[in-house]
Amino acid sequence: MRRCSATLLALFLAAAAGAAPAGEDPGIREIRGKLSAAECDRLARQTELAELVCVAEAVKVRDEGLADCWVTAVLKGEYPDRQLRVRFSQAPGGVWPPKGAGAVYFLTAAAGKPAGAAREPPGRRRSFDLAALAEPSAERVALVRLAAAGRYQRAAEPEAPRIEPPAPESLEGMALDAAYVALGAVQEVALPEARAQSAERAAVLAFRIERVLKGDLEPGLVYVYVPAARPELFGPERQVLAPKAGPAALFFRREPRGGSYRLLSPYRGYAAGSGAGGAQELAERVSAAVGAEGRLRRAGLVGNPGGHDSVRDTIVAWQEAWNSKTEIEACLACYSRRSPWRRKWESGAAGRRELARTMADYPATINVICDRVEDQAADLAAASVRLQVISKDPASRTDYLEVRPLVMSFVHENGQWLILDQGD
Repeated sequence: MRRCSATLLALFLAAAAGAAPAGEDPGIREIRGKLSAAECDRLARQTELAELVCVAEAVKVRDEGLADCWVTAVLKGEYPDRQLRVRFSQAPGGVWPPKGAGAVYFLTAAAGKPAGAAREPPGRRRSFDLAALAEPSAERVALVRLAAAGRYQRAAEPEAPRIEPPAPESLEGMALDAAYVALGAVQEVALPEARAQSAERAAVLAFRIERVLKGDLEPGLVYVYVPAARPELFGPERQVLAPKAGPAALFFRREPRGGSYRLLSPYRGYAAGSGAGGAQELAERVSAAVGAEGRLRRAGLVGNPGGHDSVRDTIVAWQEAWNSKTEIEACLACYSRRSPWRRKWESGAAGRRELARTMADYPATINVICDRVEDQAADLAAASVRLQVISKDPASRTDYLEVRPLVMSFVHENGQWLILDQGD
């Protein structure tokens, strides 16, 4: 840990004593000179939400999601013991404590019995859930102490520029949602036999790729299946795709398993060229749509613009994307640009890789039950949910269910209800 300056040392003592400053503390200006405003506000919010904040070092980290830690300083709350047990794999976005390295731990009261508790070593230590970690630099510790003493006021959130998302069925909307956009020709439409009707596939398209506008595919023949209709989710009146042989543009993704490809949905992902010059006209329209999609991304819109018309719709979309473990952009599309997840995503390639690994390595599936949605303002809402985390006990290899109550915050942004804080 870096040596504290005299100002920061005085800041520690003043914050610990709980003295109230007149105006902004000079130490806050020094902290803001070393940390970004966004990080300062994030640390302050995490401090407010945590029951206990301490500097600790993990001495043992277990695969079942438990870590034994040695406490070196308590920044918020009371904890008389030097030993601490935390659980770190209980919710999406959960963090993994580094063994042998000091960190600031933001902790909440443990809820329920953790997976693998039957093998947990005996002890009378109280368990906490680990909500977040931070590097224990002098300025971060000072800021946490100030926030714990009520002496740090978060800056007002700058209003993000409004981005008008395209309609999900438009070419721009489909391009935004697809991993691959290609022009070519559908050579054959294979329908499943009636006696072997697939519950997942309505048809398989033999598609000859002539030009790739998005994605890393090469020209050639690929097979892309059309997902089966889901009237129980989308209603019987929704128009189902009916691809035909001929010039077409496909908007599709790669399946997580098996290496196959699928259209975006039973209702989106196919556009046909028709008539004389139809193929050329379609190519021009789709090329323009992919260009517009790139501009929307640079402005901050992440894929999958549909499915966020209400708080409950967004919760369903978030759950489905998270459980896929691979649909990282569909998951990020559920978050506000002001949320920590979106800020991490937009911070650069390292942040994107970290989020993708977090999602891919999460050792459980989730089911979100929304009990209540409360409007807090014209553009703010809170959802009281029960997060069911379903994992396998490594000892018995049986499914283990843990239920965690959360309050998720949502903001109405760019015509969509998006997650501001997932409540963990």
